[in-house]
Amino acid sequence: MRVSLKTIQQRFPHLDLETSQWMRAMLKQAGSYGWYSQDSGEWGRCSEFSLGEIYMRTFNEMLEGHGTEAIRGRWSNGYWCDIIAVYVNMGDTYNSTILYDREKRDFRITTFGDFVEQYGRKYGIE
Repeated sequence: MRVSLKTIQQRFPHLDLETSQWMRAMLKQAGSYGWYSQDSGEWGRCSEFSLGEIYMRTFNEMLEGHGTEAIRGRWSNGYWCDIIAVYVNMGDTYNSTILYDREKRDFRITTFGDFVEQYGRKYGIE
């Protein structure tokens, strides 16, 4: 996913420039690694959490969110079960957030509401 610094600052105006730059760098790196990676460095080998979980927890802290949550839909596979996406809860359905789309294996900036409206039928999100 390519996200510009300008987009981050527009969607998350409460972030200072340094935090926005860190977020952009993390999104760029996260896009190349995905949720899991054998090449994820020390984070991937020395943590009880997956690389994706570490990124989402960090994004939650940066955004001052209310934790990370799953979007559930139809059964998918034995690991993800019915989880379609994971996002930072920003307290309102249409507040900008960072979301990991499991099927596309990509992090993106969107809103919970927009994602559900766009993909609800496809993924069986209720």
